[in-house]
Amino acid sequence: YGIGSLREQLACAGNGDIIDFAANLAGDTIELHYLPGFIHKNVILRNQHSSPVFLINLGSDYPLLHALEGNQMTLDNIDLLAPTDHIIMNHQGTTTLKNLDIHSNETTSEALFEGGNIIIEGNVKVKP
Repeated sequence: YGIGSLREQLACAGNGDIIDFAANLAGDTIELHYLPGFIHKNVILRNQHSSPVFLINLGSDYPLLHALEGNQMTLDNIDLLAPTDHIIMNHQGTTTLKNLDIHSNETTSEALFEGGNIIIEGNVKVKP
């Protein structure tokens, strides 16, 4: 939460904006606590650096990101860590996964797609 956080950047982003992760975040993990990052507009989250940026939600009952109806979310070169049961909830939106790794957990890691679309571009891997 707060100035400079991913949540704040998502809230301030305009429809169609690209959120580029800063170079000093390469190799770091961004933690979301409890509530997912709600995507209520068309937005791209992008890492343009050779080292990955990791996203994780530490709230056990919530997905990492939640794409809301009619919106498009693109995750480009951002690794997703799944300590919870849900990685992404796609609620009638469109989610594009591009050049990233999904690190699943030992229990159940799933993406919930309640309608909408998922698009895979480039090299996307699911790792245990």
